[in-house]
Amino acid sequence: MEKESTRQRLLEAAKRVFAQKGYHAAGVSDIIEAAGVARGTFYLYFDSKRDVFNALVEYIIGQVDEMMTALPLDEPEKIVPHLKSLVLKVYEFFENDPDLATLIIREATSLDAQSWERLNEAISLLADWIVSYLKQGRKYGVLRKFNPRIFAFMFLGAIRELLMQYTITGFLHAELEEMVETLIDTFLFGVLEEKYRVLVTTKGKRRRTTKKTKGGES
Repeated sequence: MEKESTRQRLLEAAKRVFAQKGYHAAGVSDIIEAAGVARGTFYLYFDSKRDVFNALVEYIIGQVDEMMTALPLDEPEKIVPHLKSLVLKVYEFFENDPDLATLIIREATSLDAQSWERLNEAISLLADWIVSYLKQGRKYGVLRKFNPRIFAFMFLGAIRELLMQYTITGFLHAELEEMVETLIDTFLFGVLEEKYRVLVTTKGKRRRTTKKTKGGES
């Protein structure tokens, strides 16, 4: 129990140090000072600051994994509320731990090659989760046909940017619920009013058909 407590204290200290000083500028000495432990104690648990960072990434993956639950595809009316609930939990997780948000967003560009690779593996895993949800939706006929992996990275990019502007920079002033609702509704239904959506889609198809006809005649 004491060992786990010491390891957790080192992780908490590393998280604060990375967020405040930056991953590149931070050193093991900064972490042990923040944790209040001896250098030898640090090396009982971690080999390097990269090792601590990787442990933090694993922690994030574990927490997000626990939040992921199956979509109620057999009850279509519950899908959108369920999605909003999932994304809201993720935002609340980072809102309650802004140092973690800073670590994976602001400090991502200053990571060494191996840590950057580990972070990208985590992002790819998140994309895999989203793709699996989308494929289920496609299988049940809830979603139309599109490239699920492109959508997954678009969605993750939107989540990341909103998280940065809301949690880190403070430029986005909105309630979490409003932010999540706008995100989900926009990705699922777009921004056009339904009557214009039908009109634009119809005209777009008509133009494409006309071009194909002309191309065939020539």
